[in-house]
Amino acid sequence: MIETLMLACTWVASGVSIFLGVAYVITVRQSSLSRQHQPVELEATQREQARKEQISVIVPARDEELDLANGLDSILAQQNVDLEVIVINDHSSDRTGEIADEYASRDSRVTVIHDPPLPKGWLGKANAMEHGRLIAQHAWIVLTDADVVHSPECFATAIQTAQDDQLDMLSLGPRFDFHSFWENVLLPHALIAGVVHFLFQNVNSDSSPHAAGAGAFILLQKKALEEIGAMDCIKTEMLDDVSIANRVRQSGLRVRLWLAPELLRVRLFKGNHHAFWGLTKNILGVVPRDWMALFAMWLPIFMYWIPIATAVVGIVQGNLLMTVSGIATYVIQALLLIPATQLCTLRFAKALCFPLAAFPIICTFSSALIHRWKRNAVHWRGRTIELSKS
Repeated sequence: MIETLMLACTWVASGVSIFLGVAYVITVRQSSLSRQHQPVELEATQREQARKEQISVIVPARDEELDLANGLDSILAQQNVDLEVIVINDHSSDRTGEIADEYASRDSRVTVIHDPPLPKGWLGKANAMEHGRLIAQHAWIVLTDADVVHSPECFATAIQTAQDDQLDMLSLGPRFDFHSFWENVLLPHALIAGVVHFLFQNVNSDSSPHAAGAGAFILLQKKALEEIGAMDCIKTEMLDDVSIANRVRQSGLRVRLWLAPELLRVRLFKGNHHAFWGLTKNILGVVPRDWMALFAMWLPIFMYWIPIATAVVGIVQGNLLMTVSGIATYVIQALLLIPATQLCTLRFAKALCFPLAAFPIICTFSSALIHRWKRNAVHWRGRTIELSKS
């Protein structure tokens, strides 16, 4: 009886994995910017017109001394657009402010705001972006993170796409770089599930009630941002990118999210410790109900370890069907790493240890729930962030 149940669960895990893989491939094909619009290769007359487009780039930065220079270099190297770059040094404890000041001293396009006061009830990033918005001069605004590296044609391609499609907001999904062991174990399959979760909801249809954004790059009209109430409407939202997109959609404005790994890249988490607390912070924004979190935290055990246990029992008992089913499920899940490389750079030797993800996932879900139930807050980047209860 137990063997039959294990075998059935293994087949379910295999079927779910196949479904996610197929859905992911379809979604990436349908949501790829390169399939919708070619990167900008402008003729002379088009270049003249593109130069007239002015963009205010808002870069909130907190303790980003290792990445800020690369991010600013890529922004200042943008082609065929006129930029003002507003860096908000959000009470950093490292050299972030000094680095930003160095760029401002040698490039007149860069303005730095230091240590904006944080009102009660505001998250730091939303508050930093709001201070940037208040001094932004141009009709188009780009919201981007300090650690994002953009290709030289990124902004021009985005602005042309937004104008061609008459969009009020355009967000671009980056390529993710995974380096450490736990980044590679935890994140590739999570990326697949996240892409399917957000983009399979038909978020690029104006008639859909759902919308999505990627915090690495959000281009929107300043008047659209003001129409939705600016950053005040997302001041308590940890998933600020998705929240902005939803607000724009709810206001009847046009919003799109395209995947553009060829135009920008970012390392999502800077190592194992950063990954743990970053996931703890984000989990309850993705899974809004506590009962759903309690269910989701055990999914990796079901998806990864029941098939492994089935294979082990099959080997011990000489049950060929159980052995083959368990091994085949792992192979199917491992093969998902291949299409994942469309949107991420991973280390296969590390990523193949993905069943180990079950244990830190249980820990991060448990940590997030405990912080919500007992403290109603989580610690992130030196701040205590209040959580909404569900």
